[in-house]
Amino acid sequence: MDNEALDLTIFNTFKLIMGNNFQPIMLTYIHVSKQYVDTIQQLCESAEFGALADVAHALKSSSMQIGAIKVGEIAAQLERNGHHIKPNHTKIDSLVQQLQQAQADVMQQLRGLELA
Repeated sequence: MDNEALDLTIFNTFKLIMGNNFQPIMLTYIHVSKQYVDTIQQLCESAEFGALADVAHALKSSSMQIGAIKVGEIAAQLERNGHHIKPNHTKIDSLVQQLQQAQADVMQQLRGLELA
């Protein structure tokens, strides 16, 4: 696992701001982010790149907000690549694999923080 899966400064700031809402928001993120990654993989396999870009956008935003920067950055790349006129399927497939690993790293770190 990458020790930098979560930016703890962003994560802890988000926790402070959210107060009592933090736990339910994080539980939702854990559930929804897994669904997003699974959907992105399915959309990649079926070459539905426009829809993939839309899902990647949602994942990017929520991930950046909690400090899952690498997940957010890869999702941003998927969003950009999915909107190309002629998307590169090989590049997108590689990014999906990177996304799956980055998301797994975040989930592992969240388990260590007793959140997953």
